[in-house]
Amino acid sequence: MKLSILITFSFMLVLGSFKQAYSQKYDADFQVEAGINFGGIWNMIRSNSYDSFQYNNNYNLSCKVILNKYAIRSGVGLRFDQDQSKKAELLDVISTNYRNLNLRLGVERQFDLEGKWLIYGGIDGVFSYFRNFVSEDSGFDQLIRVKERNTYGAALVSGIQFHIIPRLVIATEVSFQYQIYYETEQLTFDVFSDFNGPLNENSGSKFLFLSPNVLYLSYKF
Repeated sequence: MKLSILITFSFMLVLGSFKQAYSQKYDADFQVEAGINFGGIWNMIRSNSYDSFQYNNNYNLSCKVILNKYAIRSGVGLRFDQDQSKKAELLDVISTNYRNLNLRLGVERQFDLEGKWLIYGGIDGVFSYFRNFVSEDSGFDQLIRVKERNTYGAALVSGIQFHIIPRLVIATEVSFQYQIYYETEQLTFDVFSDFNGPLNENSGSKFLFLSPNVLYLSYKF
């Protein structure tokens, strides 16, 4: 997680340097906007659920490359969690290992409003990977449940942005998505493997409306 954040912000600094050189050479309205989704981070902190749908499309970091009100937009969201519990002395030890990765890449068009307000619309390509590993260790055997899900699709996006100061902005957005997913789930035993369950596979598609539960705080280079 720390490495991903370091790489992302290093990339943003490189873009900021390129932005300055490009603007001076071509006299264009060129900006790089880097942001953090405080709404998504807060939702992760206060929730104990590992449901894949809950964290699908949660982008903690965002970056936009803007040229004359047209932008290339990107986002990345990561969540890694581990937990171990034992409710009583004679009960099984339950371990949970959770992984979730969300990516997006798209384009947008921005429109100035009165004062410090701006609205935008665009389209994204989206991808999500989810894995939840749960083991129950009785001391004699270990029961393991593994669930994985891959999701990809496209999203229509609309948002509104407010300039706190010329380079510091807050924004929220909604999106209407079409998703295609493929998931697997299996129950296995570490010692008594003859009792392993079958690999259950499920696939399909769905439309999804995401309400404005994101709050981006962004800085424009």
